[in-house]
Amino acid sequence: MLGVCSRHSDGSPVGEPSEGPQGPSLCFWELTHSMDRCAVFVDAGYLYAEGGKLSGIGPSRRNVRLDALRANEFLVGLATTACRLPVLRTYWYDGARDRIPTAEHQAISDLPNVKLRLGRLNQRHQQKGVDALIYHDLMTLARERAVSAAYLLSGDEDLREGVRAAQEIGVRVTLVEIRTPSGARNQSRDLAREADEILMLTKEDLSGFIVEAPDTGEARRYSPTLHRRSRSPRPHTPSSGLTGPRTMTSLLWWQIARTYRRRSTPTFCEPSRAVSA
Repeated sequence: MLGVCSRHSDGSPVGEPSEGPQGPSLCFWELTHSMDRCAVFVDAGYLYAEGGKLSGIGPSRRNVRLDALRANEFLVGLATTACRLPVLRTYWYDGARDRIPTAEHQAISDLPNVKLRLGRLNQRHQQKGVDALIYHDLMTLARERAVSAAYLLSGDEDLREGVRAAQEIGVRVTLVEIRTPSGARNQSRDLAREADEILMLTKEDLSGFIVEAPDTGEARRYSPTLHRRSRSPRPHTPSSGLTGPRTMTSLLWWQIARTYRRRSTPTFCEPSRAVSA
């Protein structure tokens, strides 16, 4: 049962909710109005990769410089303009080695009203466990009636069931999409069908917080060809004097020439050892 809650003339509660049979509880006004907020969910891996492509930089994260503060401000403004509700907070998801935050992650976690969630990062620099974190937070907010609208910047099909479950509780889910330079969709079709609405970001939208990183040696070292085997020639071997793939052939000819020189050189007997006729 609900406890009794007194109200001022403007509808605001007076003091703390009273005790009900089950202890402290919320009044009906608080239960019905507590969801009048929205939340923003950002998959950083999707933002870096697809944002870099649309901006003409490329999918390599090392070549993309992202201003997280401006990105968050833009997405919060997008959400509040679309639903006309205040934002509870932004949930920022990314991968990290052994879930140890980098300096970039620490700067993001220091932003106001931003909650950082870290998954794992494998040897191929791929995020693992991020979808599970998004699903958990989305369902927790929906189940606790903390938000009535969610704005999700991601494209993974694994989030489809989480979107559907949140909608069944009464949360409206809007996808924020970054399309390819050709205009093709790069989100899961099943995820897009499940969403209530889709908002598409343009290149002009991204230009406010995504730019190309300086062309330094560090950036070149982490180019998309990072994991390709080098095709450079073999180093010079001083002991043999031979290089490259012709090593065995050159060695064979060297041995033949040496043998020929030995056989073609005349042998002279010493005078003291000469045999008389």
